[in-house]
Amino acid sequence: MKNDFIRGISLYPGLHDCTAEENEKRLMTAAAHGCTALFTSLQLPEADYEAGRNDLQRLLSMARQQGMDVIADYSPEGARGLGFTGKLEEDIALAKKLGVTVLRLDGGLSAMELKSLLSAADSIRFCLNASTVTDCTLLSGLKGTDSFADSKIIAVHNYYPRLNTGLDISFFCEQNRRWQERGIPVGAFIPAAKHRGPVFAGLPTLEEHRDMPAAESIRMLAAMGVDAVFFGDPAVTEEELGAFESFGGDEPVFHLTVEPDAGVPRDFFDEAFAVRPDRARDAVRAADSRPRLKKLGLVVKPQQAKPRPAGTLTIDNELAGRYQGELQITLRDLPSDPTVNVVGHLSPEEFSLLKTVQRIIDQLKIDVT
Repeated sequence: MKNDFIRGISLYPGLHDCTAEENEKRLMTAAAHGCTALFTSLQLPEADYEAGRNDLQRLLSMARQQGMDVIADYSPEGARGLGFTGKLEEDIALAKKLGVTVLRLDGGLSAMELKSLLSAADSIRFCLNASTVTDCTLLSGLKGTDSFADSKIIAVHNYYPRLNTGLDISFFCEQNRRWQERGIPVGAFIPAAKHRGPVFAGLPTLEEHRDMPAAESIRMLAAMGVDAVFFGDPAVTEEELGAFESFGGDEPVFHLTVEPDAGVPRDFFDEAFAVRPDRARDAVRAADSRPRLKKLGLVVKPQQAKPRPAGTLTIDNELAGRYQGELQITLRDLPSDPTVNVVGHLSPEEFSLLKTVQRIIDQLKIDVT
């Protein structure tokens, strides 16, 4: 996870299923858990913005008092319920008055119009739709500063309330690459366990995350190099917010526990292992396990051969000759082999995450405890 990784929540004043007091309590809880960004929408068709305008302004003011960025989804037509006119310069001034620090423009601007906005606006930043902006002409003229917290322009993906409409991982990663190679940081959404209406199917960016626990979703996005993660659903629990605090570092690390009778000295596992970049079909292979074994002057004695179901941690023993010390995690069920000792196993959740990110991330590590 990046050192300046942004943690965010989403709250939607104007919806009838959540009171102003509940929103304010959730905001303060999120701030206490290190969240530094609030996402909201100024254009939800089901929201009563006229009745909730004062609640919105108070909530955004509280967010600013907590030092949180406020990112607001806006379109000229959709935001008229709050008094927006559709004239962008006037609407920017109103957004700033409400407490918005980043205005998310949901499409419709040409490259020239966007450049004009970026040069004219002095105290508001802009966010583009990372999911739908694919115009090479528009993208080619943009440049950020790599920092989600202060870049003049950032990109945040959509969330997708309807089942089966969330983004494909390959498309998601390609879009992120296009933004980030221009220095424009990228954010994405994950669902909470309790889903927001009116669809009640969660608010993820990736379809794969719709029913995935928050901790796994956050970890996957961090492994993909995403700069910010927001809970799309507002009813986030303290346990889910705590998932933000569970990870650190810049590289995805997979944790395994060695079986007590593995037959490998403990100091062999003192440091994490890098993973080879040339991906095998049947296993994730450690890049530096054989040289480490040789450097330590260790020998791996053969043990009773066992089957190696997917997610098994293994090490080649002295019967494997020059492959002695080869450390692997199996990606499919493999039969027993007298030259291979079974060392441990990944949990089903950890194995699922490994299979997903191993397809798209070049640098992984294995940490054995």
